[in-house]
Amino acid sequence: MACLKLDLTFASLDDDADQRRGLPPSATLTLAPTDRVFSQSVQLPVRGQPSLYPFDSYNLWLGIAGVSTTPGGQQWNSARRPWSSTRR
Repeated sequence: MACLKLDLTFASLDDDADQRRGLPPSATLTLAPTDRVFSQSVQLPVRGQPSLYPFDSYNLWLGIAGVSTTPGGQQWNSARRPWSSTRR
């Protein structure tokens, strides 16, 4: 069986969608069927209060969705619940 092409989309979600205009910031990584080892990075905004240093904290609500594509062009979509992280 041939390997699938995989497109992973990472989105920086927030809890104030009523104040946001448009879609949340996102980045997509594509993994080709020939990729055996890969190293890629994405940059997404986080929410925080740097004025509280050294007690500042930053939050990231991460949404991840994936699309697998067969060599014949058939696609499967997958989405996961948002993941939340707080960094201090």
